[in-house]
Amino acid sequence: MKISPENKSKIKNVISQYLDNNEKIRTNNGVLEQAGFIKSTMDIMKKIFYYVSLGIGIFASFMFGNYLVNSIMAREREIGILRAIGATSRDIFHICLFEGMILFAVIFPISSLISGIAGIVINSMVKSDLGIMIPISVFGIRQVALIFAVSLAVTLIISLTGSYVVSKRKPIDVLR
Repeated sequence: MKISPENKSKIKNVISQYLDNNEKIRTNNGVLEQAGFIKSTMDIMKKIFYYVSLGIGIFASFMFGNYLVNSIMAREREIGILRAIGATSRDIFHICLFEGMILFAVIFPISSLISGIAGIVINSMVKSDLGIMIPISVFGIRQVALIFAVSLAVTLIISLTGSYVVSKRKPIDVLR
């Protein structure tokens, strides 16, 4: 049957006789049910992975910050000697920042590599175990930029606060 403008109006009239204006025709088949199940599963998994990765990111930031603070505090005596011979707070900040940047240069590529590998492993597990060909863990330039930004921010904040705390102490108090 060819659909012409006259046939379209006849079809609309027939359908409108059997349906109210608020009703919709729904089709139900196995493919649509499976697609709906996969979409709801993916939405749940996306939320779970988001919160898990957020928690791991915050934990990793605290661990990195803790290591950097301990590194600065372990050099407190050296910093006190430098202050006693005339180093300024700015010089101390530069020393702490340089040490933090060295740690940042090590931690950033390692964390990016581990995150990328974890994404590949998760996608392959979902593909083999659930038979879902859609990747749920996407790792790209945006995620690398986020890791870079968070690592750099932690480095700058901890270096600034650590050097401020150490440089404000009097050299004689640090040497005791």
